Amino acid sequence: MVRNRVDLLEGWENYLGTKSPTTRRQYVFHVQKLGKFIGKPLKRLNRGDLVDYFQHCSENGNSRRSIKFKSTIIKRFSEWMWEEGHLDEQEYRKIARFCRELRPEKGEDVRVALSKEEEDRVVVAASRPSHKMILWLGLNFGLRRKEIRNLKLEDVDLDGRVLTVKRSKGLKTRRLRVTDRQAGVFSQWFKQLEVFDPEASYVVVRESGGRYTLDAITKLVERIGEKAGVKLYPHMLRYTFATKLLRAGLDIFVISKILGHSNVATTMVYLKVSEGEILDRYEKVASRVF
Repeated sequence: MVRNRVDLLEGWENYLGTKSPTTRRQYVFHVQKLGKFIGKPLKRLNRGDLVDYFQHCSENGNSRRSIKFKSTIIKRFSEWMWEEGHLDEQEYRKIARFCRELRPEKGEDVRVALSKEEEDRVVVAASRPSHKMILWLGLNFGLRRKEIRNLKLEDVDLDGRVLTVKRSKGLKTRRLRVTDRQAGVFSQWFKQLEVFDPEASYVVVRESGGRYTLDAITKLVERIGEKAGVKLYPHMLRYTFATKLLRAGLDIFVISKILGHSNVATTMVYLKVSEGEILDRYEKVASRVF
């Protein structure tokens, strides 16, 4: 895999031959970083990988300008791969569209949460129990796609009412409280696991046995969204979870810890709250204080 990645990067660098040495280094460097992050051949790059990668960049303090710059490079790289026959045209179109969406006009934000009505439609649209569990983990605990896939049975302590999200790729291990209602959902799901995969060690597995790949999770979430009439991707579940906590009145510093953000500034740009909500909240507090 490493050799294939090097060969592809050499071809990419040769293609950039007319650009300045500084530009070539930057373009190769950012593609290398992407390759290391996704952990698979760049020829298998897809839209879901970019959702995770750019969210990782955002949560690690990358500015809007930096993310825009990276998306421009990756869009051009994916176009080159398509032109060279390394990438399927349909996947290239998805990547190109996503990169365009990732570069909004000033003042706009690509991060949106589901409304209550949309969330209900999405949950109903999920036909399989394992699909519902994937949605539930994102909506109830704000887990990232990779965290959903890697969550083990041993990470869910129903007696202590604690869910442990173990660190990966520089992220800190964090512990989340499990409510009585959530514990009931887990208990029911574990009983189903015993039926179709008694040897399972992970929380999320297929009904036919075996784990979902990251790509499979992305595709099934997108298909559920299409069925529900909602533009949906895995990280929207996390946005929705965080936004609900904020609207319920939870302190943004606490939300930051729950999400696993290293900087509260990331959480502040992560959430969207309307001006009306801000005024309503201020009025409630001001009536008690002043």
